[in-house]
Amino acid sequence: MVFKSIIGTACACLAMVSFNVNAALIDNGTYTSDDVSGLDWLDVTETAGLSYNDVQTQLAIRGLYEGWMYATAIQFNELISNYVGYAVNGGEKPNYFVGDRIDGLVVLLGSTLDTSYLDEFGATFDATNGYAEGDGVDFSYGLLAQGTDWGPRRAMIMDDNREGMRDYSDAYEVVSYPDDPQISIGSYLIRTSVVPVPAAVWLFGSGLIGLIGFARRK
Repeated sequence: MVFKSIIGTACACLAMVSFNVNAALIDNGTYTSDDVSGLDWLDVTETAGLSYNDVQTQLAIRGLYEGWMYATAIQFNELISNYVGYAVNGGEKPNYFVGDRIDGLVVLLGSTLDTSYLDEFGATFDATNGYAEGDGVDFSYGLLAQGTDWGPRRAMIMDDNREGMRDYSDAYEVVSYPDDPQISIGSYLIRTSVVPVPAAVWLFGSGLIGLIGFARRK
């Protein structure tokens, strides 16, 4: 009975640990791991100023982005859903968010608006326009996998904290020409990730094995 009680408690705790581990996106510097979908997302600012065709040529072996590929609109919306914690609209309409719910995702993926302002003015959008940093506008603007005959779609994650404005995401912003580079637009690139099991889980597992051995001896 004691043995079964230990196992039951341990499994319940392990399930709780596993749930907490899988509930977050992980910031790895130049890319973010979504351990719900199992995908890494390269920071959009890493490809800002490069056209779709520029990036496409660098996806090959020994290219700058070897191992990466363009995300689809479905995968983009899945990322948004996993971040905010509920399923967002998958159709060709923006998803609007209350408060600061989407702000952190722009931080994780990078603000291509700031990339363009730093390039032109030497300061972020907020600093250039007199806002405290984070109180103005930031957005992650990038290209998706080509989904039309004309060219790839653009996807937007907008963090607009100005009075009367709303945050939103849109996987179907507009269509872009494949050879049209813009400093405020990057590319949404993904790859399959291998998220390491946190040390806490390994330690918990070791303790569980010890408890099982102790219970059996008793």
